[in-house]
Amino acid sequence: MPVILCWSCLRCRFLAFQGEPILLETLLAAPCRSLFHQSLHATEAKTETNCDSFGVGRYGKRETPGLYREVRPAWSDELYAARAGTTNSEATLLAAFARGLDRDCVGAMAATLPDVKRHMLAAGVEEALRFTAMLTDGHTLWAFRWACDARPPTPYYKDGPAGLLLMSEPIDGDRGCWREVPRGGTLIATPGQVLRLERMDAEIVLAA
Repeated sequence: MPVILCWSCLRCRFLAFQGEPILLETLLAAPCRSLFHQSLHATEAKTETNCDSFGVGRYGKRETPGLYREVRPAWSDELYAARAGTTNSEATLLAAFARGLDRDCVGAMAATLPDVKRHMLAAGVEEALRFTAMLTDGHTLWAFRWACDARPPTPYYKDGPAGLLLMSEPIDGDRGCWREVPRGGTLIATPGQVLRLERMDAEIVLAA
C-alpha cells in the first residue's frame, strides 16, 4: 500500500496519503484546494504565500522511499507545468531520533519537544513552540498536533474507500468530510488497523 508525503516547506503546507495507488496530480494539482493552491493562497497559515521549497516522498514496493526535492516553491511555473537541511523541523526530528523515534514515535517526540522549548528559552526565544508534523516509516503514519500555548496549527484527516488523506488544510470544499486531529494529540494510522489517537499532552508531562 503506497504511502506519499508531500510538503511545501515543512513549516507551512503538507499532505500525507496512505492507500491504493493514485496519480500525484490527483492530490497535488487537481483539487480546488490542492497543495499547489494552498502554497500560494493558504487560509490557515501565518502567511498566505509560501515562497520556500517543495518536495515529495513516496513509499512503494521498495523499503526506501523515492524522494524529490526542489528549492523553488510548489507554485513555480516550471513545477506546476511538470506536475512532477537546515530547517528547525529537521533539527527537531534529529533530536527525536536520538531519543528513539524509530522505536517509539510518540514517546520520542514527547521527550524532545519540552527539551526544544527549554533550549529556546535559554537562547532568549520567547515565542511559543507550535509543532504540527506528519511522519511515516513507509507502513505507519503519525500526525502530531501540539503547542506549549495550546494553540497548535490544525492538521485534518479524511478516511475513505481509496485511503487515508492527511492535510494542513482540507483539499476540497467539503469540510464536513474532514476531521481535526485533536489538540495535544497524535493520529496513528496502520494499514489493516483502526485509526488510533494518543494524547501527546500526557506523554509530555511524563517526559518533562
